[in-house]
Amino acid sequence: MSILSFSALFSMSAFADSDVPEHLLTLADAELVAHAWSTQPGITRAGTPRFTDPVLYNPALTPVILERLVSGGENDYVRLALVELLPRTGGEWDDALVDLYATESSADVRSVMVEVTRRADPADARALLRAAAVDDSAMVRAAVMRTIPYVEDGEGMTAPILAGLVDSNSEVRSFAARSAGWTGMNAAWDELVVLLGDREPEIRLHALRALERLDPAATATLTALDTLEIDIDDKVSRAARQIRGR
Repeated sequence: MSILSFSALFSMSAFADSDVPEHLLTLADAELVAHAWSTQPGITRAGTPRFTDPVLYNPALTPVILERLVSGGENDYVRLALVELLPRTGGEWDDALVDLYATESSADVRSVMVEVTRRADPADARALLRAAAVDDSAMVRAAVMRTIPYVEDGEGMTAPILAGLVDSNSEVRSFAARSAGWTGMNAAWDELVVLLGDREPEIRLHALRALERLDPAATATLTALDTLEIDIDDKVSRAARQIRGR
C-alpha cells in the first residue's frame, strides 16, 4: 500500500461514499476517520498484511480501528492487519483486546492478538495469554509460548508454561521449553527433564538448553546426557557434549 500524504487522503470521493458509523466522525477530523475506516492494508515482503500509512498512528483513531475490527465487516486478512496496527496507533487498546479475543472466531486473528500483547499493558497481556494458553488452536497456543518471555512478569506464567510442556502439539512443547528457560522457571525442571526424551529433536534441544539455563551444574550431571551425547541429531549431541565438557 502506498503511503499517502494527509492532504491527498481524499482527493477522490471516498469520504462521501463512506459508511463510517456516525458517532466515530466526532473523534477526529472526519476525513481522517473515514480514511482509517476504509483504507486497505498492503503486503509485506514476508507476505503478511500490514497497514503502513503513518497517518493511522494517531491515538484518536484507536477507537475507529477497534470498531472496524468488530463491526466493519472485514475479512480475516484485513482484520489481521487491524489487530497488528493497534499498538502503533498509540491509543488505549489493551483491555479491549482481551474482550475481543473471547469472541474472535478466526484462529489466525487470535494468534496475532496474542503476538501484539508484547506491546500491551502487562496485566492485560497476562490475562489474554492465560486465556489463549487453553485455545483449541495449537497455532494460538504456540504463539502464547513464544510471547510469554516478552511480557513483564513472564515468569509468573507458570501454569500456562507447564501445560505447554505436556501439550500434544510439538511446536507448543518446543516453545514452552524455550520459555521455561528464558523466564527462569525452576518449577518446570521435572517436565523439562522428561522432554529430553521427546521424539522431536528440536524439543530435546530446547529442553536441554532450558535446563542448562536454569542450573548448569545440575544439568551436567543428568543421566539423560549419556544418550543425548550420541543423539542422532547433530545439534542435540553437540549441545550435550558441550554441557558435559564444561
